[in-house]
Amino acid sequence: MKAHTGTGRVSTTRNRSPIHGDAGSRYKDVGRLDHERPSSAEQGTKKSRKEARKDSRFGLIVAIEQWICLILGVVCIASGTWGVFLNLSQNALPAYLVWLAMAYVPTLRIIAVACLVMGLVLVRRGLAGF
Repeated sequence: MKAHTGTGRVSTTRNRSPIHGDAGSRYKDVGRLDHERPSSAEQGTKKSRKEARKDSRFGLIVAIEQWICLILGVVCIASGTWGVFLNLSQNALPAYLVWLAMAYVPTLRIIAVACLVMGLVLVRRGLAGF
């Protein structure tokens, strides 16, 4: 009879892989690898960091929007004022504006006043943060 060498058996051990042995004991300094929930203090600092980043980004975006409103408002006020006080020439209307006929000047004045009002609103919105 031949003696049994044990090559056909697989060792089943608890909490250890037969290939890696006791791999967990080698990495004790690394820390736990399973998914732990962070403590409430850690969660609070993570949230406050995220909120601080959001607040700074939000503040920057708002500041940029206010500057854009201010600049556009000044341009609209200048255009509206120029349009209100514009002296029209006595030349004939261009071919693409003939259909306006008598409504040409009042239309220009209404658009100029609307531009002036919109410019005032934009400037007010632009100066809201200062």
